[in-house]
Amino acid sequence: MVEGYSFFTFTDIFEEQSQKLGQFHGGYGLQTVDGVEKPVYRIFEILHKLGFKRLGVQGNDQGTAELLAVRNDVDLQLLAYNHNVPSEEIKTEKVQIGLESKKNFAGILEKIDDSHANPMKKWIEMGKPDYLKQPEIDFLRENSKLQKEKILVENGQIILNLLPNSCIFITIPNYFS
Repeated sequence: MVEGYSFFTFTDIFEEQSQKLGQFHGGYGLQTVDGVEKPVYRIFEILHKLGFKRLGVQGNDQGTAELLAVRNDVDLQLLAYNHNVPSEEIKTEKVQIGLESKKNFAGILEKIDDSHANPMKKWIEMGKPDYLKQPEIDFLRENSKLQKEKILVENGQIILNLLPNSCIFITIPNYFS
């Protein structure tokens, strides 16, 4: 069981490489030089929410998608992600999840992908400005946030389409009550 997480550098202001021009220049901090949270920051946010009891998952080991199931008191938490090592093939994966309980549940879904919790896309749409004014920083930070969506789990079945390099976090409140 992991007891702590660490990341090499918190922001893109990095002593050994100096401060580079622009927001999304390939730096490996959790935030840009102006404090805009990158998707990796949001992954740590999700990991912080995870419960403490890992549950068994059965499935095929085909493709690049994986699933983590965790219990948080009475809630079921599912973290589905689609990743691969750099330069290796990756594509959208269809993930079918069958819960032990075949009931209907209302859940909460949060995504990180090209269109969710990804401020770089908005920065590109802004014309990739090197320097940002405070309203632009605020706009990008807002677009970095995880957005909660409702999901209906019918008969214990969930079907997800996981884009390359994305993750979906689902919480099913009171699943174990």
